[in-house]
Amino acid sequence: MIFTEWIELLSASGLRNKAILEQLFNPSEETARGIELRFCHDSREARAGDIYIAFPGERVDGHDYVDEAFLAGARLAIVSEIRPYNGHCLYVEDTRRFVQELAARWWKTLNPKGIGITGSNGKTTTKEWVKDILNQFLPPETVFFNPGNQNTEIGLPLCILNGLNRRHRWAVLEMGLAKPGDLSTLTAMFPLVCSVLLNVGSAHIGNFEDFEGLFREKSEIIRTSAPGSSIVLYGNAPSIRALGSACPDRQVTYFGESLPDADGDRSVSLESYRIDLRGERPVTELKLKVLTRTITLSFPVFLHRGFVMDLCAALAVCSTIIDTDRLIDFSPDLLTLPKDRFEIRSLRGNWMIFDHYNASYESLCTALDLLVEMKRIRFIPHFHLVLGSVLETGRHSNEIHTRIAEKILSSDPLSVYLFSRESSILETQRAMERARDGRQAASRIPITCFSSSDPEAIAKGIAHDLSVSHNHIFYFKASRMVRMEEVVESVMDLLDRGNHHNSDLQIQHSSI
Repeated sequence: MIFTEWIELLSASGLRNKAILEQLFNPSEETARGIELRFCHDSREARAGDIYIAFPGERVDGHDYVDEAFLAGARLAIVSEIRPYNGHCLYVEDTRRFVQELAARWWKTLNPKGIGITGSNGKTTTKEWVKDILNQFLPPETVFFNPGNQNTEIGLPLCILNGLNRRHRWAVLEMGLAKPGDLSTLTAMFPLVCSVLLNVGSAHIGNFEDFEGLFREKSEIIRTSAPGSSIVLYGNAPSIRALGSACPDRQVTYFGESLPDADGDRSVSLESYRIDLRGERPVTELKLKVLTRTITLSFPVFLHRGFVMDLCAALAVCSTIIDTDRLIDFSPDLLTLPKDRFEIRSLRGNWMIFDHYNASYESLCTALDLLVEMKRIRFIPHFHLVLGSVLETGRHSNEIHTRIAEKILSSDPLSVYLFSRESSILETQRAMERARDGRQAASRIPITCFSSSDPEAIAKGIAHDLSVSHNHIFYFKASRMVRMEEVVESVMDLLDRGNHHNSDLQIQHSSI
């Protein structure tokens, strides 16, 4: 957003600070059209000329950091509390509502065609792949997307204000749900022409009364869709499929695996899935039915079924925009995986899989199923798990971490490291011990399990296992707030201090 557009929006908002703001920024009429404004809400990321927005919160109050933002160079702060700040401030009654209304007005002004994507798992990957595919057929400067996982009622409006411009014709939006009402708020601010529900699992269930309440809130993205718009639904889940039947005045496209012929030409379906190990590196081979056409694809990496469903969803979305005959010629080589989502690296004759961007029970199960398959077909002799807590599960935490223990035991890893900075994961250890103690001695599963809240203690065990293993997989998974990356960094530091060289540390893929 440029300065003149910001002033116009403020005037439309009914604020009477236009003259004061023009004096504060003091641009000439000529340069005002070229001044880019940036909004931020983290004083640590503020830079010269920024507009800092002070959001109150349960843990942190942004008003406590207004002066830090000014020291970093912020030109203006938007606040809802009057204090003796050391800089120019614009007072509003509610900073959250102010930013949301400003972003909604900016959206309405530019009127892009919005694609909204939500679900318990796969939102970011699907969003990235929709963007990557559209960019192969549309001018890239016409496609906007919210970077990273800025998908909340605060993060998404700020992305819209900072990134959406008059060249954009399409906006691919990842929409998150942390509490009841979030999706209704987001879809009201940013009306959609295509609404996508990927799945509904246990992620964030701690903020809801039960699964039914979580499902009801997730499905709001479909219920609030406009008549005549497109909706994309996971066709293998009966409860999600039923949402399509309840929307006869929408164009419904399903995605999934081996979908029924009755879906006709409005589905993207996985028809076959195979991992080929005959060459020097693994290849994932897919056969997909994209509406009326069938295509085969090969990826020079392991793709678990969760990623394959994300790809089907992305193609289903793009099929509502791009003609099928053109769409099936998309290049898989131009699809990029977000960082720390099943990122595979080779290290000292073993494989490291970094999948710790976030975690849920369902996403962990999907990954473990692939590891078990890789062991079954003898691509690897063993695998090791490095796990942290699955958070935001509330009163369901013990149940979910017990189910994780059951999944671990049925998967038969060689060792399990539990990073217990967040103590919920210790319930997994207790459940594993209960299960093993309840078996006859001869049938107990010989899994080594070690837990610690110290990243370096966990790293020492992993470094030792790396030194005595060959062609094993070490799989890292935890919720974002656990900060599993500290364990990864400790492993690398230990290898360096032990005179091990990381010259053979190679990223297997930054794109697929």
